[in-house]
Amino acid sequence: MIDKPSIDEDTTKEGVKNEVATDKESFALEEYKSLRGEILDKMEKDFRTLSLGVGGITVILGFVFQYEIYELFYILPLLIAANAYRYKAETASILNAGEYICRLENSIYR
Repeated sequence: MIDKPSIDEDTTKEGVKNEVATDKESFALEEYKSLRGEILDKMEKDFRTLSLGVGGITVILGFVFQYEIYELFYILPLLIAANAYRYKAETASILNAGEYICRLENSIYR
C-alpha cells in the first residue's frame, strides 16, 4: 500500500482564510487608490467648470456693455443655471466617493 500524506484540514483552512483576507485587503487598497484619484480628477473638473462658467458670463457681460447688445442678458440666467447644475453634480459625485471611501475604511479597520 501507498501511504498518502495527511493534510491537516485546520492548517489548510487557515491558509485559505489568510489568502482571502489578503486578497480583500489588496482589493480594498486598490479601490481606495482608484477612488482617491477619481476624487482629485473630479475636483479639477469642478474648478474648471466654475472657472469657465464665470469666464463665459464675464465675456457675455463684456459684449453687452461694449456693443450694447442687451438681448444677451436673456442668455445669462441659462448659463448661470447650467453652470450651477454642473458644479453641483460634480460636487455631489465627490461627496459620494468620499462616503464610499469612509465605508471602505471602516470595513477594513474593523
